[in-house]
Amino acid sequence: MLDMSQIRTIRQMTADGESVTDIARKLGIDRKTVYRYLGEDDFSPKLPITKKRPSILDPPQTHDRWMARRG
Repeated sequence: MLDMSQIRTIRQMTADGESVTDIARKLGIDRKTVYRYLGEDDFSPKLPITKKRPSILDPPQTHDRWMARRG
């Protein structure tokens, strides 16, 4: 991940009319990386997505459904 000064440099070089290939060559990074940072506006870290899992302390729900069918 690039730091904010490098991202600002990429954006400034683009505003000055330099090509993506020239920017990548001068900064020593891949041109796909240049495209990535030109297209992204929000650089805050993404929070991981967690799945809700039942706790072992939760009452068993499968038993309740089984009992409802039987009775």
